[in-house]
Amino acid sequence: MYNTVDKWVKKCQRCVLAKMPQTKIQAHWTPFLASHPLEVVAMDFTTLEPESDGQENVLVVTDIFTKFSQAFPTAIRRQTLPQRSF
Repeated sequence: MYNTVDKWVKKCQRCVLAKMPQTKIQAHWTPFLASHPLEVVAMDFTTLEPESDGQENVLVVTDIFTKFSQAFPTAIRRQTLPQRSF
């Protein structure tokens, strides 16, 4: 059973990326300060395991003041911005 699990983990892209060495460089941290709800709203994409309908990206929206978060499944296939030609 150990060999089966070991092979599966080595083929799992998420597992391989999670075990990669992380750099220790950190940006200067300054807290987000908000004095009332919805003054500062943070948004980020995260990736989950692919669903049968192809949705794997989730948009997470958080109100900094109340710490209230909501997650929305998206139909976006890539988390990159489209290239623009000027």
